[in-house]
Amino acid sequence: VCSTFLNMDQPMQVINQHPNMHVRRSHKRVTIHSMLSEQMTLGDAAKLEMASLPTKTPVSVLQELLSRRGITPKYELVQIEGAIHEPIFRYRVFLSNEYIATGTGRSKKEAKHAAAKNLLDLLVGKTTAEQANPTNGTANLTDITNQVVSPFDDKVMGNPIGWLQEMCMSRRWPPPSYEMENEEGLPHERQFTIACKVLKFREVGTGKSK
Repeated sequence: VCSTFLNMDQPMQVINQHPNMHVRRSHKRVTIHSMLSEQMTLGDAAKLEMASLPTKTPVSVLQELLSRRGITPKYELVQIEGAIHEPIFRYRVFLSNEYIATGTGRSKKEAKHAAAKNLLDLLVGKTTAEQANPTNGTANLTDITNQVVSPFDDKVMGNPIGWLQEMCMSRRWPPPSYEMENEEGLPHERQFTIACKVLKFREVGTGKSK
C-alpha cells in the first residue's frame, strides 16, 4: 500500500516543480541580458536596450542602460521657446562633454523624453552630435521683455512669473526681484505699476492688480 501511494505521489512532484524551473530559467535570462549589457561597449549596449523602446520610455531605457555602469544622466532646462501661452521647452541631457543631446516638447516631460531619445540615437551612431543638438527655433526664444500686453488686459495667458523664475534657475541667475513703483486711480479702479529686475535688465508693467 505504501509503495502504491509513493508511486502516485511521483507525478505530482514533477508537476509542482515545473513552474519553479520555468521561473528560474526566466530569471537566468534576465541575468544574462544584464551581463551582456555590462560587457558590451556603451554603443552596443544602447542598441540592445533600444529594442525595448516600444514598451518603455526613452528616459527609462537610458536610465537602465547607464545605471548598470554606475552613471546617472543629468537633465537641464536650457530654454523656453515660443509664445507665452504656447511654450516649448528645451531640455539638455548629458553624460560628459562627449555625449550631449537636446530635445524639445510642449511639456517638460515631453522635452526630457525627446532629449533622451536623441542621446540614445547618438550613442548607437544613428545621428551625429550636430543632429542630436538641433538649434532650429532658438531665434524664437521667449523674451518676456518683448511681450506687448495692454495695461487694461487681465487675460494674460499662462504663468510668465513662473517661466521667468525657471529660466533664471536654469541659467543659475539670481531670482527676479519685483518692486511697486506707483499706485494710482480711483479706489475701485486702481492701477499698479511694478518693476521687474533680472541682473542688469529692468522692465516695468502696469495692471489692475499687483
